[in-house]
This record gives sequence, structure tokens and C-alpha cells, in this order.
Amino acid sequence: MLMNLIKLTPLIISVLVASCSASNNSSPNESTPENAANESQPVLDLDSLTTSFVGSSPGGVDVLTHRNGVLERSSAGVASGAGEALEPGRLFRVGSISKTFIAVMVLQLVDENVVNLDATLVNYLPNTAVGADVTVRQLLSHTSGVPNYTEQPAFFEDVFADPNRTVSPDEVLSYVVDIPANAAGEFAYSNTNYILLGQLIEQLDGVGLNASLKARITDPLGLENTLFDDGTDNIALPDSLVGAWSNAAGFDGDPTVVYKSIASSAWAAGSLISTTDDLYTFINALVTGQLMSNDSFMQMSNTGENDYGLGLFLISLPSGKSFLGHTGSIPGYVSIMTINPDDGSTLVVLSNNETFDIGLLSQLILNQW
Repeated sequence: MLMNLIKLTPLIISVLVASCSASNNSSPNESTPENAANESQPVLDLDSLTTSFVGSSPGGVDVLTHRNGVLERSSAGVASGAGEALEPGRLFRVGSISKTFIAVMVLQLVDENVVNLDATLVNYLPNTAVGADVTVRQLLSHTSGVPNYTEQPAFFEDVFADPNRTVSPDEVLSYVVDIPANAAGEFAYSNTNYILLGQLIEQLDGVGLNASLKARITDPLGLENTLFDDGTDNIALPDSLVGAWSNAAGFDGDPTVVYKSIASSAWAAGSLISTTDDLYTFINALVTGQLMSNDSFMQMSNTGENDYGLGLFLISLPSGKSFLGHTGSIPGYVSIMTINPDDGSTLVVLSNNETFDIGLLSQLILNQW
């Protein structure tokens, strides 16, 4: 059950693409109602949609949309088992959306001529026991053939046997060190790729992953609510982090539940905590050239036949519009962050109930765009 949850990240995208194929308003640019309105487009009642979507189920959703110069936020449901109403802007665990942040930092190192995308990992991590002969590009694009540690039954047995345990990146890699790698070149989503990339960033920057995140992304963009939860006592979890519901992990909305073993083992592959507003700011900064060179972004957003570039998925709508972004899942939480790079239309959906089909919710919103 838990392994199935971790596999939800590519599944959410596939469901969203397949589905698309078959409130508080404010404006970051002080748009007027006149220039924001478009009578040719369906009117989307976001509050009614989110309320209906959550219904009487535990947990909730926090949704942010930006379209035609109008930023809209809507949330529904509860933030904890105590019944506290979920308000816009609360912090969530966002799972594999972490990968887009990691990819950005790696590509910044490329821009600084510190990393070559087509050099093998051993050039940067000479003592690595996993993935030494695969390239940085293959790690970023999930074409490395490196086995996925979250598909190993022993990993889950160990992680959930002791929730207070902090699992190091090297311990994570130990679950696949003796498993033969697949041939490089074929797309196969593997969380192990991004554990290795997290180690690469720490090695080359000479600081911890959160220090790199702060210097490279969150401070320059003014993101105050985004950090990696490495499961150590060095991380002070924000009070506004919502509780979560997970049948698999046995979570019932308690925001203080011990999450150390899960967070630390997800690390660079999925331990990010953030908000809808921070993710909106980040993805917009990414597509407008604020985080890397145009050449690096072109490589990052070249999704090819696998609909996956370097830390970015492609979502194509029946309207002909294409969105770039990522999804995430980690016990108790599911998430989507996506943007149309041509017009800036943005959708961020965060949920603290892992059973919610936020791919369907996103489809209902995007189909009106």
C-alpha cells in the first residue's frame, strides 16, 4: 500500500493528462475587473468546486490559480484532526515537487560551469556506490536505469518500524546498492536519482541542502515558507504545517505526528514543505528566466517523447495549450504545481488527504482554460 502511494507522482500526471484529453480574488499586477474579464470563457466558481470536491471527507485542499492577470485562492476542508478549518496559505508536504527545486539548483551549477550535464556522476561524487557511470542528465531525466529505492519492500519495513529514526542519504542508497541497474537511456521514474543529485549539490556547494536552497532559490525569490525536512532536530517545523490523513501510514490529521523516518528518507527526492503562494512564485520565476539561463531552461523544459524533461513534466490540454510542472505524493499528502509558460496561467493544488484525486480536480479547472 505504501509503495503504491509513493508511485502516485507519475500516476497523478498520467491521470490528469488522460482526463484532460478525453475565493478570494486579487491581482499581482493590480488588474481591473474590465481587463481581467473574458466573456468567451466559462466562469469558474473555484470556491464551489473545492467545497464540492472535498465534501465531508477528512482533510482538505488548498488551490491557487492565476489566469488573465487574476490570482485566485480557494481552500476547503480541515487542516487537522481537531477540525480546524483549512485556510489558504497553510504549509503542506509537497513530495516530488521537490525534484523541480533540485533540478533548478543542478542547472544553476551548470550555468556556473561547475557541472556538465553529460559528465558521469563519479566526476562529482568519486566515492558513490550507486550510479557512478550514469550522467547528470540521465539522473535529472529519470533515464539513468538506477533502481528505485521506494520500490524495495525492505525500505518501507525499516522506515515504518521506527518513525523516530533519521535515515541518511547513504542509508537510502544502501537499499539499491546490490540491485542490478537497468540499461541507461529508457525512462523509468526513480526517486534514487534525486537522492544522488541532492548529494551532488551538497558536495559542490560545500553546505547542507537547505543552505543551498536558501542561497539559490528561497532568499532570492523571498520564499519564506519553503524548506526541506531532513528529519533532523536542526529543522524546526512550522506551526502552520497541516496534519494529514493516510490509511496506509495510519495518520488521522495530527500535525505533530512523528514523520522523521519518512521525511529524512525522502530528502532531496520528496521532503519539501511549501505553500501554494511559494510554489506559484517559484514556478513563475522559473519560466520567466529568474532562476537560470535561457539555454538551461530550454534543456530543462525539453520533455521529449517521455513528457518529462529535467525535473519537469509536460501536460497537454485538448485546447492545444501545454503546461509544465510536477506532481508530488508522500504519505498523507498529494500535490500538483503547473504553469503554461506562454501566458503564465498557473495552477497549484495541495491536499492533506492522500486519497483525494487531485488530478481530477485539476482537470476540472484546466478544462475551462
